[in-house]
Amino acid sequence: MGPRARQELRAGAWRVAASLLRCVDLKLADESIAYEVDLHSDAAGRLVAYDVSRRNAAAAVANAWFGAQAATLAATLGTPDRVGGEIATVWLAAAPFRQRLVEYRRRNYLARVTVTQLNRGGYALREQYQWADADIAAPR
Repeated sequence: MGPRARQELRAGAWRVAASLLRCVDLKLADESIAYEVDLHSDAAGRLVAYDVSRRNAAAAVANAWFGAQAATLAATLGTPDRVGGEIATVWLAAAPFRQRLVEYRRRNYLARVTVTQLNRGGYALREQYQWADADIAAPR
C-alpha cells in the first residue's frame, strides 16, 4: 500500500470515527468487562450517544446490576417514563428473553437500562444514553 492509499485510509477511518467509535472487550471502572461500547457523535463531532453492553452468566448478578443502575437513574432523573419486567430474580431466570427495563425520556434526552435473559443462557446487560442538544451534558 502506497503513501496516498494509507493517507486515504486514515482519512476514511477518521470520517467513520467521527460518527461511531466502537470498543470491544473493554475493562470498565467497576472492573466488569463490556463486550461492546459504542460512542456516537454528530456531524460537528460532539458526542450525542453511548451504548454499553455487557454479558453475565448469573441471574442474581445481572439482576443486582440492573437494580443498581435503575436506582442511580432514579436518584438523578426521578420517576421513569417506562418500566418493564418484575423485580424477582426468579422471574427473570424463568424463561428465555425475559427482560427488565427502565427508561427515561426527557425533552432532549433518553436513558434506557435493560437486562435480558438470553435464549442460550446468560444475560445481556445494556445501558443506552442519547441526547439531542449540545447544551445537555453527557451522563457520567
